[in-house]
Amino acid sequence: MKQNIGQKLALNPTPATVVGTVGEEGKVNWLLVAHVGIVSHSKLLLSIHSSHHSVKAIDTTKRLSVNVIDEAFVAAAD
Repeated sequence: MKQNIGQKLALNPTPATVVGTVGEEGKVNWLLVAHVGIVSHSKLLLSIHSSHHSVKAIDTTKRLSVNVIDEAFVAAAD
């Protein structure tokens, strides 16, 4: 269910946020992220450890997809 929370600057501990990336070699990668911070009206803060493949892909391509999933899908996504 979509819910409009308006324009807020906040840390959002969602049930699950899935970040999608595509690396240089065209490999698609999905990663579960526990916290997403809304830093400003044009910037997000994702809490991802540097050891994940997704971090290199984001740094290289400067592209990502952020998807917030419903609690019902957390077990399947994990």
